[in-house]
Amino acid sequence: MLRLGFDARVVCSRGHLGRPVGLRRQILDAGCGRGVGLVTAGTLHPEASVLGVDLCHASLADARSEIERRKLTNTRVEEVDLMTLEGLDVPDGGFHVIYSSGVLHHLSDPLAGLRNLADVLAPSGVLVLMVYGAIGRRHVKRVSSALAAWIEPGLELSMQLGQARLFVEALAEDSNPDCPWSEAAKMPDTEFADRYLHPLETEYDVPGLFDLVESAGLRFLRWCCPEQWSLDGHLAEGPMRDSIEALPERERFTVIEQIVRPRNMQAYLCQQGNGPRRLPPAEEWDSLSFAVNAEVHFDVGTRSLWCSTRMESVTYVIRGIPAQNLETPILAGAGLILSGQNEPFLGSTLIGALVEDGFSPAEGRQVLGELLRRELIYVPHPADLQ
Repeated sequence: MLRLGFDARVVCSRGHLGRPVGLRRQILDAGCGRGVGLVTAGTLHPEASVLGVDLCHASLADARSEIERRKLTNTRVEEVDLMTLEGLDVPDGGFHVIYSSGVLHHLSDPLAGLRNLADVLAPSGVLVLMVYGAIGRRHVKRVSSALAAWIEPGLELSMQLGQARLFVEALAEDSNPDCPWSEAAKMPDTEFADRYLHPLETEYDVPGLFDLVESAGLRFLRWCCPEQWSLDGHLAEGPMRDSIEALPERERFTVIEQIVRPRNMQAYLCQQGNGPRRLPPAEEWDSLSFAVNAEVHFDVGTRSLWCSTRMESVTYVIRGIPAQNLETPILAGAGLILSGQNEPFLGSTLIGALVEDGFSPAEGRQVLGELLRRELIYVPHPADLQ
């Protein structure tokens, strides 16, 4: 199972600093649960050391069992409390990638937990954070607040779950799938309990998230899904949109949040000494190494003709958003090449292939820029090219 930001090479490429060449990548899953994301990281990154930590004995046992079943010699788990990190085996220089998905908002002090993770993040490292969004979860809050007021205090979780199920099923409206009670009634028990019955939960809006990050001594790098923070489909091009996009970062995202109402806040964070990736100018891209973004799925549409096959379309899906079409012949040609590319390549290689198809070198460089803008390709750090 693949989660957002699952490819550590892509994650690290978002930051300007790269880990030293020859140093093994260190990955931490802070709150690994039963190890779904942990096993993914260990499987996809055999060259890395992958560590998962959690407090739940049953979850850690399941994770160990799956690690052993898959014979992942690079992956292990430890029982560690994120509020203290006592007993955590921290590698020299810290972790290069830290995943913290759906965990910090359940701590008694999320800021203390994030400060602890900041202390073990390498100078060149990137932290992938997911916490609940306050604006987009108002319907969830309606259900959880009603249940907290209605369910008898002190009951065991199984009894709480039974009472909660009766409550939401009585209010569910089959004719209205967007009704919060209907959504809750259809949810599996594990997710239901986590979403509506968790005793500790902190939600964040944009100002709250930025304050959390800055108070932990970290830097907001970018959203994991920038397309979810776009005004596309919400506000047409024009003076109003231009004025919003001209706002400083925090204010701009605060406005957009009220429009798009995200349920989760998913962001890449880094140390203060790191920052957004800065690439050399386009005229130097011939000798630059690129790689296909592993989060992208290409689909090539063909038609069978008499004694031949014709390519009719090339589309792609990235991070689960609806399929996008590579609409021009040169973009479609580049997409066809990338759909079968599983190793890093020089910019000159792709440009040369497009020149063979009748396009100019200048057009090839423009396509490289467009592929970068759409995040279909990225530039790995030198340590990831070995």
